[in-house]
Amino acid sequence: MIGDLAGGWFAIMLARAGGERTDRAAPWQEILRDLRDSSHLEVRQEGWDTSIG
Repeated sequence: MIGDLAGGWFAIMLARAGGERTDRAAPWQEILRDLRDSSHLEVRQEGWDTSIG
């Protein structure tokens, strides 16, 4: 799980970029699952609003 808010936002952006630019969505989807369980509401919401192929 991501500990701080800035780290959560960075992980969201990284997951989006990695998931869209690689042919392997599975690792990025796992990261999104963790972000959707973040202790920070903003990160949780953004995690649920993000989808990867």
